Amino acid sequence: MANIFQKIFGVKSLLKTTVTESDVIKDFPNNQSNSKMSESYTSMDVSELLKQATALKKTDIEKSILLIEQAIKIRPDYSTYDKLTSYLIIAGKYDEAETVFVKLIEECKGNDILFNFNNRAGHYEKYSYFLFKKGLYKKYVFYYCLSIYNSIVWNALSDNIVSVRAQLKSLKNKDEFIDKTTNKSFQEIGAASNQNLFIETFYKVLKEFEFEKLYKLTDYLNYKQKDKEKLEIESCYNQKEDWKLWSSTEFCETIIKYNESEFIAKYKTKLEVLL
Repeated sequence: MANIFQKIFGVKSLLKTTVTESDVIKDFPNNQSNSKMSESYTSMDVSELLKQATALKKTDIEKSILLIEQAIKIRPDYSTYDKLTSYLIIAGKYDEAETVFVKLIEECKGNDILFNFNNRAGHYEKYSYFLFKKGLYKKYVFYYCLSIYNSIVWNALSDNIVSVRAQLKSLKNKDEFIDKTTNKSFQEIGAASNQNLFIETFYKVLKEFEFEKLYKLTDYLNYKQKDKEKLEIESCYNQKEDWKLWSSTEFCETIIKYNESEFIAKYKTKLEVLL
């Protein structure tokens, strides 16, 4: 899972990559329906299937894909889905790969599970490079931007304000968003002359979301709230795991403002016109 975020800005050190496999499995949709199945198998079974798939990658890609799909049925974590999409692309099964990407993205809609921001950032980043390979350069730029937005929101929510500031600073200084893939996309679109203006506008759009305020609110609710026992009881009643946050009316009203639809609306009116 950690590798997903390495190229959102091309600088691994700027990104939060401490997500564990247990986090992913816990937050994976329909994990309850898969729990009985996972009890009948061990991690060794999944590991062996993936090992076999890797060994057959060059000689029998079709068998490799079947083995990965079998591993997913046992334990459907995102890292295995990443392997599946990669192998489908190698096999030239682009439509099937895209179907998987879309499925994963759809399962992470909404802000009611905060980990969705983290998962969406990864899915969009992977999907954007898939779109680049297909020559869909405008869509690549869009999903690349969307991955960055979700990554920054997640970092603000998870107290990683250092990464938030570093990411925004890199855009402001035009140190990022100028990698070979993005440069080629702007050239192919015929918007190379607008790339600097696009980066400047992208930075301004992101600043409008006031990530520092989101971070400060989250930090306060996580560490400085009083009446913790009462809040925890309320949280259990409302079935929210991160009870310190969801027990706050202010937080519930604030997190709605970070629906990615808000970013998409700004993208279409302020950024898409530059492509």
